[in-house]
Amino acid sequence: MILLLDLGNTALKWSVSHKHGLSQHGWIEHSDLRVTELEALWKALPRPDCVAIASVGSSSAYEQIEGLVYKLWKTDLLRVQTCAEHGGVRNAYPACNDLGVDRWAAMIAARDMLTAAFCVIDCGTAITIDMVAADGQHQGGVIFPGLAMMQDSLLSKTHLPVDKVAKIGRLAMADNTSDAVANGACYACVAAIDRILQEYVQGTDEEVSCVITGGDSDRIRSLLQKTCLHDPDLVLKGMEVILRGMQ
Repeated sequence: MILLLDLGNTALKWSVSHKHGLSQHGWIEHSDLRVTELEALWKALPRPDCVAIASVGSSSAYEQIEGLVYKLWKTDLLRVQTCAEHGGVRNAYPACNDLGVDRWAAMIAARDMLTAAFCVIDCGTAITIDMVAADGQHQGGVIFPGLAMMQDSLLSKTHLPVDKVAKIGRLAMADNTSDAVANGACYACVAAIDRILQEYVQGTDEEVSCVITGGDSDRIRSLLQKTCLHDPDLVLKGMEVILRGMQ
């Protein structure tokens, strides 16, 4: 049994991997990580044979998690890394480690599910979009602020009469400043994704499938022009594939 950890910019997700798939999912924000709270949650888990982590989070959060894992199970973290090629996907980055391991794992998971060309959309603190051709060649990607970050950035640089708390927007004109900010962020994110997908699909003769993941994915996918497969555990599933290849 393997405990999989996905340490993102805002949240820590985990799941237990075994021969029947993923189970015992959990999630916690780590901006103010309370190790005692996390310890109580993890004590309920069966003892893992291995604890693997894919991290793009802060070094302080990583170190706290590393210490807790050793305290509970007397084992070291196995850190999943980006590489030049794995699971049928070839990294487009010349400096392969510059590609976030979360993006890498998500692409590998999508490749494991799909045989055609595909794009992976991850709607988290930042929104990332990565394109992969049918032969597994990564075509590159883009990164831009997610819904909450877009609102936070606007409110931190202006004097708008709005509480600095991000809220869920919709595609509509607003009759108050708070909703105008939220809806503007929603329009910007959805329009950017739609435009990027449109340009990529028009520029290839391949049939392109789309997979969407991340904390805001359920909200955003309902507003996109292109139908997307929703998989909230894409990064964790990619870690499974990577670890399977290491055995």
